[in-house]
Amino acid sequence: IPEGVTSIGESAFDCCSALTTINIPNSVISIGGYAFSSCDSLITIEIGSSVESIGNFTFGYCSIKECNCYALTPPSLGSYTFGYNVQEGATLYVPARKGSAYKSSSWGKYFTNIVEMD
Repeated sequence: IPEGVTSIGESAFDCCSALTTINIPNSVISIGGYAFSSCDSLITIEIGSSVESIGNFTFGYCSIKECNCYALTPPSLGSYTFGYNVQEGATLYVPARKGSAYKSSSWGKYFTNIVEMD
């Protein structure tokens, strides 16, 4: 996804089984529902610092093992944003001193392993 894109539309990459990693640039503010749903090979996500909202079931039926989110404020999540398939022990990396904010937000129900980046 090129820098300059400000939103990723609903179902944009739905069922793209070849995707293993996605880098969402800092220019993106919103990610639509089902945007990466059923990308069953998707294991690593990088979410840029400007993302404010992520829609319903955006990463449903993916096999997420690692997510790096650079937003200082946890982006709002829709219903079942990460579906049911965040791998047990998956790690969410967040900005330094923001771990408790992510743990107490909706992100905490998907990721029990939240690590602050330096």
